[in-house]
Amino acid sequence: MYSVKIEFQCGCFKKSGYEQIHEFVTKEEALVRAEDMISDMNESFCGAHRFGIRHEEDTLVITVKSNF
Repeated sequence: MYSVKIEFQCGCFKKSGYEQIHEFVTKEEALVRAEDMISDMNESFCGAHRFGIRHEEDTLVITVKSNF
């Protein structure tokens, strides 16, 4: 199993309806989901944070960095 998890739940994330952890059978499925989430969050959230990705063995961590 492969997981996609968010390292920090900002206010926009909490309101978004996204789950903090998603699990997938393949790494490719997890990567596609993580990339889709990052793209959506960077485009539709308030802009206070920038989202990226970090690979940790069988987990893809969506990173959160302040834009300020």
